[in-house]
Amino acid sequence: MNPQVLVPVVFIDEKQAFRMRFQHSLRHCVERGFSVEECFGIIWEETLEQIDLSDSDEHALFSEMIDWARNVLLR
Repeated sequence: MNPQVLVPVVFIDEKQAFRMRFQHSLRHCVERGFSVEECFGIIWEETLEQIDLSDSDEHALFSEMIDWARNVLLR
């Protein structure tokens, strides 16, 4: 008998996808020795090229990601 492995399917919206990709990329950049200030803008633009956001989502996430970087990466 072959047991089937069930893998949950998780649907995320563009805002959540952007948040996850941006945070992952910025953490990786900092781990490689770059400063948050060096990486933030570049990673922001690269992520926007990959994931299309509405203007309101972009504005909300920009403030959220600045706060996240300050509180998580700059401690």
